[in-house]
Amino acid sequence: MKFTIKHEKKGRIRVHLFQKYMNFTQADTLQYYLENLDGVKKAQVFNRTSDALIYYTGERNELLKAIQAFGYSRVSVPTQVLENSGRELNETYKEKLVNKVIFHYGRKLLLPYPLSAIYTTAMSVKYIWLGVKTLWKRKIEVPVLDATAIGVSIFRGDFSTAGSVMFLLGIGELLEEWTHKKSVDDLARTMSLNTGKVWLRSEGTEVLVDADKIQAGDMVVVHMGNVVPFDGLIAEGEAMVNQASLTGESVPVRKVEGNSVYAGTVVEEGEAVITVKAVGGSSRYEKIAAMIEDTEKLKSGLESKAEHLADRLVPYTLGGTALTYLLTRNVTKAVSVLMVDFSCALKLAMPVSVLSAIREAGEYKITVKGGKFLEAVADADTIVFDKTGTLTKAEPTVAEVVPFNGQNENELLRIAACLEEHFPHSMAKAVVDAAKKRKLDHEEMHSKVEYIVAHGISTTIEGKKAIIGSSHFVFEDEKCTIPEGMEEKFKNLPNEYSHLYLAIEGSLAAVICIEDPLREEAPAVVKALKKAGFSKVVMMTGDSERTARAVAAKVGVDEYYSEVLPEDKASFVEKEKAKGFWGRLFRKDKNGEHKEDYEEWFERHKADRKTLRRQRHEHFEQNPLISIVIPLYCTPTPYLKELIDSVRSQTYTNWQLCLADGSPDQKVEEYVQKRYGKDKRILYKHLEGNGGISVNTNKAIEMATGEYLMLSDHDDTLEPDALYEIVRAINDHQGPEIIYTDEDKLSMDGEFYFEPHFKSDYNLFRLRDNNYICHIFVVKKALVNQVGGLRPEFDGSQDYDFILRCCEQAKQVIHIPKVLYHWRCHMNSVAANPESKTYAYEAGCRAIQEHYRRVGIEAEVEMTKHPGWYRSHVKIQGEPLVSIIIPNKDHIDDLEKCLSSIYEKSTWKNYEILVVENNSEEQETFDYYKNLSWRYPKARVLTWEDGFNYSAINNFAVKEAKGSYLLFLNNDVEVISPGWIEEMLMICQQPDVSIVGAKLYYPDNLIQHAGVVLGMGGIAGHIMCMASCEDKGYFGRAVNVQEISAVTAACMLMKAEDFQAVGGFDEEFVVAFNDIDLCMKARAAGKKVVFTPYAELYHYESKSRGMEDTPEKQFRFEKETKRFEEKWGDEMAKGDPYYNPNLSLKEADCSLRED
Repeated sequence: MKFTIKHEKKGRIRVHLFQKYMNFTQADTLQYYLENLDGVKKAQVFNRTSDALIYYTGERNELLKAIQAFGYSRVSVPTQVLENSGRELNETYKEKLVNKVIFHYGRKLLLPYPLSAIYTTAMSVKYIWLGVKTLWKRKIEVPVLDATAIGVSIFRGDFSTAGSVMFLLGIGELLEEWTHKKSVDDLARTMSLNTGKVWLRSEGTEVLVDADKIQAGDMVVVHMGNVVPFDGLIAEGEAMVNQASLTGESVPVRKVEGNSVYAGTVVEEGEAVITVKAVGGSSRYEKIAAMIEDTEKLKSGLESKAEHLADRLVPYTLGGTALTYLLTRNVTKAVSVLMVDFSCALKLAMPVSVLSAIREAGEYKITVKGGKFLEAVADADTIVFDKTGTLTKAEPTVAEVVPFNGQNENELLRIAACLEEHFPHSMAKAVVDAAKKRKLDHEEMHSKVEYIVAHGISTTIEGKKAIIGSSHFVFEDEKCTIPEGMEEKFKNLPNEYSHLYLAIEGSLAAVICIEDPLREEAPAVVKALKKAGFSKVVMMTGDSERTARAVAAKVGVDEYYSEVLPEDKASFVEKEKAKGFWGRLFRKDKNGEHKEDYEEWFERHKADRKTLRRQRHEHFEQNPLISIVIPLYCTPTPYLKELIDSVRSQTYTNWQLCLADGSPDQKVEEYVQKRYGKDKRILYKHLEGNGGISVNTNKAIEMATGEYLMLSDHDDTLEPDALYEIVRAINDHQGPEIIYTDEDKLSMDGEFYFEPHFKSDYNLFRLRDNNYICHIFVVKKALVNQVGGLRPEFDGSQDYDFILRCCEQAKQVIHIPKVLYHWRCHMNSVAANPESKTYAYEAGCRAIQEHYRRVGIEAEVEMTKHPGWYRSHVKIQGEPLVSIIIPNKDHIDDLEKCLSSIYEKSTWKNYEILVVENNSEEQETFDYYKNLSWRYPKARVLTWEDGFNYSAINNFAVKEAKGSYLLFLNNDVEVISPGWIEEMLMICQQPDVSIVGAKLYYPDNLIQHAGVVLGMGGIAGHIMCMASCEDKGYFGRAVNVQEISAVTAACMLMKAEDFQAVGGFDEEFVVAFNDIDLCMKARAAGKKVVFTPYAELYHYESKSRGMEDTPEKQFRFEKETKRFEEKWGDEMAKGDPYYNPNLSLKEADCSLRED
């Protein structure tokens, strides 16, 4: 391609291509070509002028030759690049803006006044109609203001002002639309895979086809060095896959048949045939677009405030306009108030600003999910860096060659490069580049190279066998040795580097030290972040301890973690985020200073020596033998010792420990026999082979002779009173089939406890969402014989499946609210990492699905974004009529918002709405009612003529309701989730359920209601109140469907027959506690109350509402409080069964209770 240089300076050059016209596709093709040239940092192509601006670091002459060699037909550009380039979008909107400005001022200058006035009047209809529609909905918001300003100007004949207002509004809308679409396009472009063609396996042959023609289920071949184009499973072959694009780690991961691979990763070694699970391209783009467009919950607080402020300002602006006219009788001055109002600008500016910031961040490779998270950065005190590619350059280089056979290091590097040049993985490239840099020629001097995936390379050089690869490959597989006298030198190899081993004729010849160079700016960035207010800077890496330590020291981070799995990094972030929550588990003194943490709390609340001595001498009526069944497999002896010692320390001594060992050697057997052989309560069996956790556990169950079985992991520990408390519960409850307890986590070194899980009493709906029971789980042996042991097909979630099957058949499940079990897990993990445990979560999904099948419920189960948590979609039977009952007194703005959201968003259509008028005082309310049935055909108005009594009003409405389900709803709620009715109905239809409550938010997206806890704050209070809508709560309380003591009637669904059976609302509760009382009556009748987080609504109740601020209100509240205590005092005294007595009743955040 011919070109001329228009301008240049060091590292930057602008060229002009000799062509008359450059279209968008050509411009994108040229930019793609330039950006993929070696040494080019950035390129911009200007299609209007046929210019290209190039920023480069390589050789100038090489760049010019590459531009000269360019040809449009010779470059293959992936379809996604052209689709998501944004060039055409930008040009389109630029033209729209220019055209709008030219047309506006051209019309003013050239169009005759009468025609201009007619045009302006016609254009104003859109804005005036929008204002009228807003008023029709009983709202006074920004569209009303716009319509007033334009309408008054038109009425006065001031067409110029009206035109200018519409022009500015149009410009604002155009800019907002442009910015929004550009942000979506920019993100889509940065995340595009840019894969144009792929190899399709078809009828035994490979065919090169366009990537966009691939469908789910197709077989795609990915050769060494190529990008994996789609998510899928390996059907054939073996490969080392670089997952840096997903995890940040450049060290490749071995993938074999059956393993999952992900789009965007690279096959560095080997070759694989992949069964496509999901195609990319447009679906990826759509996900990104949806992520940005679904901003209702991702808006920053400032955005929400700006919107509400803008709308709230409108009445004042209109009032100011009217007042100005009354005082001055001058229309121009009155209208000027409308002109200077900034409500519209305020409403437009915030979303545009946030979207612009998101787009700007995208240019720096920072993906921001929503404005809310931009705002949250200001509150962050911890920042976590991945090492590879973030603090380092992710470009492995040879730092040193250490000879071991007396040869020159250049000669050894030349041999290594000769072997490695055939394989395009990162370590091989580092060796080849180092040889090239030293100008070492490495002509072919070996026989055919044999490549062993995930290990190394083997060949013959001049009749001598040469291998290069990992330590495992060289020393263990190939049995190579270190030359005599070189052992000390080998021990003193630099620790901060990764090592590549070269051996010739079975003897180590050289160790090539590889480093990933630190980014020059990294130490300065870390220092600047600390100066900016980050109190903790953390580095996480999958690399070795020695490498991590060296990099951490150079960079200056506060903490570092080595040998971490990629998925554990995400878990660590979750854990750090949760520290804000776990911090609330710490008690504070009156000054807010740290006073006591969980370990200190536990130390005070666990059984002391005196109590343990008393327990050893206590006798029970029933003294069942407890068989503790434990599968073993290569268990570290220190952990096994801690476990067995914790069992032997039990104050209840009638136990049996059954150990089934599937280890391949005799180490564990020898240890157990030597140390514990004399204790006849400890039974040990070495299995013929390792059958997996289910088979091994079943073998341990076969050894058991106890009346009860207790399941345990092989490296956890028990509190000394664990069995005592279990046997006491067996005696207190006349032999229940199942007992479970609370638990916490134990650090790997056994030094400290953390993350206590204080559970609720038996909660079937919660169990269907998450295996919250977990440890300790004790079950009658007879019940196990009935339901069968653990099933290998559910390995990974075998305990979940087992617990579900046992609970289905149990008549009594007892919970002991004490931490009696310590679950050992790595502090940097969450006892299971999502990537390696995907099979476990899938097994959990199948276990729940099977549970529904056994109990006769039609349901589909899916995994949620929270690993280990599931969501059930139960099939709704028939199309029952739902009667929505809404008491109302005036406040027609609230009522209109409520009704319009029901009509516009609800996907369930078989409902009726009963608006219960009670003592309204404003005439406009009654005018509103006159048009109600016309505007909302499913709505009708009932009139309550007595004084206010919430219970009596709803009871009155129920008599007029036709539905088989009653949905009690406040007039100040607004629907968020379209399937809100279905989400409640699918639960309420289940035979043992009477009432279902919804999840409610304040307008700023803080939780208002996620269930009610008895005794919280007095009589009852809302759990998780004021937490963020993104907060999953204490062990998932805010995101689980779960049985609960009560829910608010601000949104409550109830079976009509159950409502009648319990006598409806108790009319003695005029204002307070009526909904809680109704729930208590339903539970007393043997029915369940359930909370679902998937029916979401806004509740515009003020956060300060509920203050009883007059003597009359205080007297009434005290009367109702006394009435509730008299009626439900016994249940209150027992405590809330769906909470935990160790958690606070003063705070709604599940913090530890204070003594």
